Amino acid sequence: MGPQEADMCKTRLNLDELHVAKIMRQWPDTIRVFLEFKMLCVGCPFAGFHTLASACELHPVQTSQVIRSLEETITDASLTPAPSEDAADSQ
Repeated sequence: MGPQEADMCKTRLNLDELHVAKIMRQWPDTIRVFLEFKMLCVGCPFAGFHTLASACELHPVQTSQVIRSLEETITDASLTPAPSEDAADSQ
């Protein structure tokens, strides 16, 4: 396992603590996961305030299933997050 993969494992362990908007912003391919679970997070003004765990509580979905699907999607996206807004601001 390379250093980038090790970093991803750390991130995966905390997906439920990340805000939904941050997940979708860093890994845009995850948007389809939220749609597949019929979660209304895409475009929601509260996505920046809800963690994945709280969003799963609001929608009748099991957090563990969503996390598993998100992890698969992130891994399939070759573990490369999109540039953060902070990086764009610093240029």
